[in-house]
Amino acid sequence: MLLTDLDDVNPVNKSNGRMIQWDASSNKHIYVIPPLTIGESLPTAAATYRGKFFLIIGVAFETPDKLYICMKLSNETYDWIQIT
Repeated sequence: MLLTDLDDVNPVNKSNGRMIQWDASSNKHIYVIPPLTIGESLPTAAATYRGKFFLIIGVAFETPDKLYICMKLSNETYDWIQIT
């Protein structure tokens, strides 16, 4: 299944936070996209953002977009980790 095939995903299945899960009703794996927020700057990393994605849009000329995920670090603090 491609990420573009999300029309088959039941919203109830999105609540467990998994990226990939088995859907017994359709007998196939489904891909669940975590919440994505878009803005021009990152909020302070915290437990409430854990596992959530944030896209910083490049508003200036020739400034690329940057994708981050909020993760808990080994010292029990949170930080935004850049993906792209």
